[in-house]
Amino acid sequence: MTGRLMGGYSSTKAQEMIQFFAVPGASGKIRLKIEKPLAASSVTIRYKTIPWVSADTINSGTFVANITDDTAYKGPNQWYEMPGLTNGTAYYFKAFTAPNTLLGMNETVCKAGGLTVEYTFDNVSGTTVYDTSGNGKNGTLSNISMVPGKVGNAGKADGNGYCTVPTSAVNYTERTACFFLTPGTLRSGSQSTRIVELEGPGMTTGAMWVCNTDSSHLMLQAIGTATITIPVDINAESWFAMSNSGNVSKFYKDGSLLEAKTGTKTTNQFTDNPCIFNGRSPSSSIGSSSTIDQFRYFNRALEDYELANLYNNGKGC
Repeated sequence: MTGRLMGGYSSTKAQEMIQFFAVPGASGKIRLKIEKPLAASSVTIRYKTIPWVSADTINSGTFVANITDDTAYKGPNQWYEMPGLTNGTAYYFKAFTAPNTLLGMNETVCKAGGLTVEYTFDNVSGTTVYDTSGNGKNGTLSNISMVPGKVGNAGKADGNGYCTVPTSAVNYTERTACFFLTPGTLRSGSQSTRIVELEGPGMTTGAMWVCNTDSSHLMLQAIGTATITIPVDINAESWFAMSNSGNVSKFYKDGSLLEAKTGTKTTNQFTDNPCIFNGRSPSSSIGSSSTIDQFRYFNRALEDYELANLYNNGKGC
């Protein structure tokens, strides 16, 4: 698979394929996941702050890493993390094999910084789900069990489960939330099942949430009055993302933008510890048996290409 959003090169031999992904990391960082082709002795990753052109060589960019181990950076938790970058600046990456052969003219591009909390559900101890963003914003689980997920494990609610998140992890004026979700059993009738929700007690106008309108449709809200309703298969896994910047909300499914909407934003401040209602809120009896994986939250509205990167990195493609 090749393209602007995911660097890659393939030859007639499948073992010579390289894949690399760039996704936003915590403040001032970008994460790279690299899969080196078995036939190559090494792969060198470099970046520029402007797009690459056909006349560029390996020396045109700034050195990132030289990968010599066939198993380096493979798997859901193996990353090369670049520190010391400028928040919000776009960086363009390319891969080279030694000594100076460019692997295609594809590039992967990503802005630095923004990740505030990440729950992969692969790092859980008792009722604690550990934040793998490096920011230490661990969550607390209630009636959530671990099951096989899109990448590693996922969290599954039993119809009465939820996860609380530290307020400091999500309380920003701009934001993006993304995750893999299998809705599970949805309530029909006059009351909806709130499946994934980030809000403080008694506060809905600043919330981000996913709920159902009937047994086969989901409603997504990014903030305020901006919502969309989409049909879903409750037993199928999909990747969703919601972002907010000012009064503009964007909604994504499986790496692609569904719609951008302008809504009335009356507040955006969370109070106390908000929840990922992967099942229900601690103050509600309206539950579901949903499954969530690879939950990430950012303190800025991510670009379309960054969200496509995240979807691809989760092997959703």
